[in-house]
Amino acid sequence: MTIHAKAFGYFKTNCYILEQSGMSLIIDPGQGAHAWIEKTMNGKPLAILNTHGHYDHVFDNSILQKKMSIPIYIHQDDALLLKDDDTEVGLIPSFPDVYLNDQTDYEIGPFRFRCIHLPGHSHGSVLLDFGKYIFSGDFVMENTVGRYDFRTSCKADMHKSLKKYKDQFSIYRNNRHVLVYPGHGRPITIGESIETINKWLKFF
Repeated sequence: MTIHAKAFGYFKTNCYILEQSGMSLIIDPGQGAHAWIEKTMNGKPLAILNTHGHYDHVFDNSILQKKMSIPIYIHQDDALLLKDDDTEVGLIPSFPDVYLNDQTDYEIGPFRFRCIHLPGHSHGSVLLDFGKYIFSGDFVMENTVGRYDFRTSCKADMHKSLKKYKDQFSIYRNNRHVLVYPGHGRPITIGESIETINKWLKFF
């Protein structure tokens, strides 16, 4: 699988294009990502995957959904955020086609992944586990975890999710071939993500 990545918008939100066997998936198309996606993507677009509904991760959903006639996947608990422009940034509403569910395996063309629901940063935050490649959204990043003081956040949920992630992925902590691709910043190893979570668990 080939991964293309580029950061967009004020918050430098990572957008990813995954390509395999002439097919493509788009993860978190932020503000202004659509032009780069159209230029960079080599395969047939199959779907947009949103790790959560904050506007900097979904801003170009609507443009791509209309241009490419592809479905949007998101957790149901964040679906309303796709049309919520309470920050008045000019978000064009988009509409989910498929709801992502916890501990559920998905197959889209040649792509296979598992969704893991990790609320806290937002109620519907999810992680997308493709095996050697994990897309964490704003759940865990280099040396930090997602904020949990937003209107759609919950500190108690984040605490539970951090422990859930640690329990589920600690077995892979010494495997340097498993990489975590976050919503902001560089990719990190699964071991680095566990170290970060251990550090942040001390604050709860």
